[in-house]
Amino acid sequence: MQDHLAKPIAADKLGACIVKWQRGECAPVVAGRGNVVERLRPEFDALKTQVNVAARAWLDAPDGGSDLQHLSTCLHQLAGVAAIFGDVRIGTLAARCERYFRNALSESSHSHPDRNILEPLTELIRATS
Repeated sequence: MQDHLAKPIAADKLGACIVKWQRGECAPVVAGRGNVVERLRPEFDALKTQVNVAARAWLDAPDGGSDLQHLSTCLHQLAGVAAIFGDVRIGTLAARCERYFRNALSESSHSHPDRNILEPLTELIRATS
């Protein structure tokens, strides 16, 4: 249900809203030109590309040759929106990698990737290629 009821909620307005939705008086959201998810898909694809490029750069130079803050921010964004686009696995991997890099940023330890990051980051790179 997608409707608006102002607070404080009046019982009669709530009841009218429920009846309206039970009768199917509201048009359902349909795929097509008006579908927000599909309109935003190019931006999602661009974000996947950004993560892929930044992750590869970090793997090539984990000792500070890449922008770890940028990678962490992109991972955060990807983790937050991937499920909307049906890519739950990408979102899960991005969240896992983001936690690793956020910790690395707070500890000022950017180098020497360990087993905890290599596997999920490599899988994320494959998934975003």
